[in-house]
Amino acid sequence: MAERTTRSRRRERDRATVSGKSADARWEQAVAHVGQTPESRARWLVEFATRDPALVPEMEREAIRWRLAAYLESGRGEDPEAFHGRAAPAEVGEARQCREWLRAGLAQLARGEKWVIQLAFTPSYFIGLNPPRFYRRTPLTNALVPFREVVLRDSVPILLKRLRFCARNGCGEAFLSRKRQLFCSGRCGQFERTARFRAKHAAQIRRRRRERYVAAMRRKHGPHVKVGSRATRRRPPGRLELMAGR
Repeated sequence: MAERTTRSRRRERDRATVSGKSADARWEQAVAHVGQTPESRARWLVEFATRDPALVPEMEREAIRWRLAAYLESGRGEDPEAFHGRAAPAEVGEARQCREWLRAGLAQLARGEKWVIQLAFTPSYFIGLNPPRFYRRTPLTNALVPFREVVLRDSVPILLKRLRFCARNGCGEAFLSRKRQLFCSGRCGQFERTARFRAKHAAQIRRRRRERYVAAMRRKHGPHVKVGSRATRRRPPGRLELMAGR
């Protein structure tokens, strides 16, 4: 299993070099995108959860896997976990597994339920005297193993303070709020404001639409044309009208 994983990661590095960017260059870009502070990493984490890889180009999907590796590495702090090492992206299946686990947890919070994060691994502690050091290393299985702990230790404190879910009807995506932010994006905010305005001024909007329609028909057919209402034209015949037509 370890040998197959090593070969796969070697192919990833080779493909990165062939595509015009070295593995080190892709790694540096990923680290810069994710950031170094807990807040920037938490913001990327929410972006990772809400952005569907199936809807982005192949190059962007590969960048997401590099960023996942950068998130894990930069979140280790002084208590490092065994992961893929420098300049190697997460596997496709690992990225999908991490995203599904994260989205399931956020969905529980959105429903008002508790998100249970279970760290299902047994760490080993290494103590050395030359030089004096003490560190822990987790058995390597897949990216989900360190991902759970980095999320718990590094990003959950930020999520507790600023995690919100979009107030737009039909959206509900997670985001990190700024002050009293209610919507995940300006687009959702504008959509909701437009919907509220139309609901509040429905009669006025219908009247203006009617006026524009009548003006368009008179420009086309002359100023004396009679323009009926759409409701009248589309009204299905009633029972009495059907009987009269027999």
